[in-house]
Amino acid sequence: MDDTLRRLAAPAPPTTVLAAPLAPLWTSFLAKSAKVRGVEGARELRWAFEELRVAIFAPELKTPVPVSAAKVAAALAALK
Repeated sequence: MDDTLRRLAAPAPPTTVLAAPLAPLWTSFLAKSAKVRGVEGARELRWAFEELRVAIFAPELKTPVPVSAAKVAAALAALK
């Protein structure tokens, strides 16, 4: 509870600052997903992006699987 109150009292960083690591990954995903062969791999990566958004914008909700920009970038590089 104390942590929540402290976060409410502190000014929130701009959304653009929070989204900075996500934007280039998302752009790459959109370009690559049009050419991907395995639909299931693209679908799983799409959910990883959603989990990353939750981790960035609402960390108090906690994601079921730990996710980071580095993990999403690695999965994007492995997508074929």
